[in-house]
Order: sequence, then C-alpha cells, then structure tokens
Amino acid sequence: RSNGDGQLRVADADKLTSAIEDNFSQFLDLFVDSGDSSRTGLSFVSATKDTVPGDNYNVNITRVADRGYFRGVEMADPSVTPLTLTEDNNVLKFLVDGVQSNDIALTEKTYSSGEELAEEIQKRIDADDKVGARNVTVEWVDNGDTGYLKFNSGTYGSASRISLSTSTTNTAFQALGLITGTAYNGHDVEGTINGEKATGAGQYLIGDSGNATTDGLKIKVTLAASDLGGGYEGTVSYVRGLSSNISKTLTNITDSIDGSIARRTDALQKQVDDIDEQVAYYEERLAARREMLYTKFQAMEDALAQFQSQSSYMTSQLTQISNNWKSITSSSSSNN
Repeated sequence: RSNGDGQLRVADADKLTSAIEDNFSQFLDLFVDSGDSSRTGLSFVSATKDTVPGDNYNVNITRVADRGYFRGVEMADPSVTPLTLTEDNNVLKFLVDGVQSNDIALTEKTYSSGEELAEEIQKRIDADDKVGARNVTVEWVDNGDTGYLKFNSGTYGSASRISLSTSTTNTAFQALGLITGTAYNGHDVEGTINGEKATGAGQYLIGDSGNATTDGLKIKVTLAASDLGGGYEGTVSYVRGLSSNISKTLTNITDSIDGSIARRTDALQKQVDDIDEQVAYYEERLAARREMLYTKFQAMEDALAQFQSQSSYMTSQLTQISNNWKSITSSSSSNN
C-alpha cells in the first residue's frame, strides 16, 4: 500500500516473509518465465519475447525422437561357441555423432558369453577420451544360440548416429559381426503446438518463427512411441515473468528500430528534415528574388547613366546654340 508519498509500504512484513518462504518456487515464478504441462513426458523449457502467454496449448506429437544405433549381424553366442580375441583382432574404432574415437583395444582373452563381451566393449568405450562422455550404450541381444551386438547413441535426433571407422588395423569388426552391420540414424521429434507448426531438434519441439502464439516456445518431449494416441498428447501453458514483462516493456521503449524512443526520434528528425527543406526552399526563393532585384537595379543604373549622358549632350548642344546665337546677334548689330 502507499502512504501518499508515492512509496509502497508492506502492511504485514512477517506475513509476506512467511508466504515467500512457504511458496518460494511460486514467488520465483513472479519474476521468471515459467510453464507447466498436463502430462509427464511434456515439459516447458523456454520461450522468447515473441511467444504469447497462454493456457492449455494443445501439443500433438506425430513422431517421438529416437536415438541412432548400429546393429551387428547374427553371430554365434559366445556361451555356446567361445570367442577368442588376440592382438591380431581386438581393436575397434567408431564415429559417434560425427566424433571419431581413438583405437579401442579390447582385452585379449576368450569370452564365454555375449554379456561379458558387451560389458568389455562398454568399459573400453567409456574410457575413451574422445567418445567416452557421449553416453554410448552397448548391449548383447540374445537369440538363443546366436545373437548380435547393438551400439546405441546417447543423443536423440537426426544428428544421432554410430558407424564404424575403418582407419585402424587389427580390427575386431569381423569377429564381432560388425563388418556387415547396419547404421541407423536417429530422428527428431515431430508435431505441432497449439495447432501451429513446430520444428524438432532431438527431443525438443520449438514453435516456428512467425507463429501467431507459439513463436519460440520450446518444450521437451520424452514420450515413447507407445504413448502416442490419436489426438493431442497433452497441453502446455506459459506465463511471462515480471522480469520478462519489464524487459519487453524496455525493449518496446528502447528498440533501435521500432521502439517508442526510436519512433519519436524519427518523428522529430522528420520534422527537422521538413524544416530544413522549407529553409532551403525559402533560401532558394530569396536567392532568386535577390538576383531579380539586382538585375533590375543594374538596369536602372544603366538607364540613369544613359540619361545623364544624354543630359550632358543636350546641355552641351544648348550651350553651343546659345553661344552661336549671341555671335549672330552681335554681328548683326555691328553691321547696322
């Protein structure tokens, strides 16, 4: 509340403090962008200044994201036919999501089960300083007397991929049924948000630029393919925090292109430009008027000089006539 001096006052500070302590996450939501979803497997991640706050935006997933993997071919189960690796055939090398591993040397020994073989490969991949942190998982798929090795990427999306690298010697590819194996790329999540187009990036679904309501809205989709139904998978809501509202307001004021200050500056500049154009116009007119008056003045000067010359000529002629007349009259008088 205000005491009339323009400053806000807290009526009950203890009550406010207690409310903040008891609902701290909700208190934080007042200041930061936040969102919620109606279902596990859909979660709000972030939004942009172009995202419109709203409740219950329907999320329709047409394809979940999956991981790339490499599948070996069927081979004899080591529990039935033990597999011996030596220094001549114990090296592996992979490309994981475009990153090439070092030469990965497996322990030289006889393996008596597919699980034991998979555990050894897993341990060696995890220890590799190039791809060890990429969360590759290795599994033995048991089919009775046979089985195959499967290498799963730790990432989701179209960039998720595992393949063999043949730039090594003493490879174990042939012995492990990998030389003719198959690499499968992962896929990005696909779907729409609030009926508007969205682009997948791994497990993240992002509202397309230019969308009326969901421009920049980012959600994470961890649903499995079996979770998809015939309709919407759930809803998400987005609330803009106080800091974002302040930021948006400041942007509206200070934006160098469309902010209110820029618009006002442009308007004032336009007025200045208009005045400059008017000043230039009147200066041009004054220059033309000055030239015209100068021309008229020069003509008057020329005419006056001509009149003065004619006046001098006439005065001279009259003086001459007068002198001649005096001479004539004087001569006539003398003759008489």
